[in-house]
Amino acid sequence: MELFPRQMLNLSMIKLYVRMGFNISKFLIKRTYRHIKSRITEYFNNNIIHLSNGNMVICYNRRGKEYKILLEDELVKKHINSPSSILMVYDEDSNDVSDDVIPYMGWKNDFHKLKYTPTMLGYKSLSFELTSGTMLVFKENEIIEFGNLIL
Repeated sequence: MELFPRQMLNLSMIKLYVRMGFNISKFLIKRTYRHIKSRITEYFNNNIIHLSNGNMVICYNRRGKEYKILLEDELVKKHINSPSSILMVYDEDSNDVSDDVIPYMGWKNDFHKLKYTPTMLGYKSLSFELTSGTMLVFKENEIIEFGNLIL
């Protein structure tokens, strides 16, 4: 009689659970790091202004001219305070490029409604690992669109 029946030890499932746990831990550490980094950057750059009514103004310069974007409080709370559906982003060599790609996605994870391809971001392909376990792969000139998969 075996101590652990083969049915109970499905090694591929164990490996999957270990990988998922590792990715979630890595995701939480990176998310905390990004949050602290953005707060420090925001403080020193003064490019985000918090208004008394809860709205935010993002200021930026382009060719010497100042531009501003007004974000209403409800939109900001809805999207910024909700957890991201993206765990990790990998390039064609399975390197983690989350810190490079996620900032382009914007606060709604929609690339500010602009059309981006992996080539535009400097990659041959990008794989997005979602919290649902889905892996979305975009090749060279494919437009990165998530549809309703990411809110």
